[in-house]
Amino acid sequence: VQTCALPISWGGKNVQMLSLVFYVPIVMVWSCGNGISDAVGLSNYRFPVYWCMWMFNGFFALGLSWVAIMVCASNWIPAEMEGRMMAVVGCAPELGDASARAFLGPIIKHGWPVMVMGYGNPGDWSTVSMSAALAAVVLTLPFFFYVKESPLGYEEEKKSEAKKTTEAGGLDATLMTLTCTMCGLLYAIRTMFLLYSVTWLSEVYCHTYHPTVDFAVCDQDHVTVGTVATASLLFTFFGMFSVLGCGVVKDSLTKADRKADRGYILLVTSFMLFLTVLVMFWWDLELGFPLAAFMVGMIGFGDFGPYKTMSGAFAIDIGGKARKGDVSAWMGVASNGSAAIIIIVSGFVPAWTDMFKILLVLSAGCCAFSAAIIKYDVKKFARARELPLTAPFLEVLE
Repeated sequence: VQTCALPISWGGKNVQMLSLVFYVPIVMVWSCGNGISDAVGLSNYRFPVYWCMWMFNGFFALGLSWVAIMVCASNWIPAEMEGRMMAVVGCAPELGDASARAFLGPIIKHGWPVMVMGYGNPGDWSTVSMSAALAAVVLTLPFFFYVKESPLGYEEEKKSEAKKTTEAGGLDATLMTLTCTMCGLLYAIRTMFLLYSVTWLSEVYCHTYHPTVDFAVCDQDHVTVGTVATASLLFTFFGMFSVLGCGVVKDSLTKADRKADRGYILLVTSFMLFLTVLVMFWWDLELGFPLAAFMVGMIGFGDFGPYKTMSGAFAIDIGGKARKGDVSAWMGVASNGSAAIIIIVSGFVPAWTDMFKILLVLSAGCCAFSAAIIKYDVKKFARARELPLTAPFLEVLE
């Protein structure tokens, strides 16, 4: 968390460049990890070598880099467009995932046009990894040469706002706790469906179209694999529309008398999430494949929107220009911590029927915390409106 605060003190662009300097070489070393392990006599210990590289790659490429990009991008976005534009920034991981598949797919299939230092063979994982590292360098060049840290006058506004935040006692601890906890719940649900929705869809597909075929056979059929893979994209596809929709609604609530309503964005989408999980739990395999695929998409719709809105536009609302990186970092800690916990829990709950019960509890928790955020915001903004009204009377009494 302390390291993720660097984008505020050093600048988002500088920290992004620092991140690139570390994670690209790490991926390149990863690409030739077998050779390095053999050269240093660690042929029998490849797993810990790769584990260390993967850990550092996650630190620089996932944790540090994302906060830096969020900070730098938000420096250029006016307040009345924060919801929409931060929604676009929030969709970057999904866009990157789709772009990576489109870029690396042909490389997996055909390799490079020419062999370079042993790289270029089709189907070779080290070639794919090296291609990703080189692509990261190319994609970062426009950011390095053409993007400035912030517009003119931004630093002065940031310093002035930082002073006001300090005088007010720092970040709102109550709101931070509510939003970080809800981020964790949403991210736990997201993690489960990203990792295991394909498994559930395969079961539904085989139950719907091949009920007499053994599942182990049906699950490995290339038609099943292709159909389920295509259907699972609805999770991300619906989710991106949810993010953009939540961003537009958030921007419509920028007026002072409407800011307290921002929590309703979370409540509506969380309630949709709860109902969708309830339907999936109640009917399970009897849903039929088309409806099951639609339900997976609706999970994405109910999950992505509120999560991306909180980690983007809400983080700016809570932390302001001076502390938005800190808020985003804490949300990231809560999210990834919850993801790790739900993965561990899933190892003890192999049946989807039992896992749906856990997901129901998580989605109900999202509804509860979104309602708590609404209640807290209403009280907070009501007190803020009362202060200007009571100030003249206090002056007269003095």
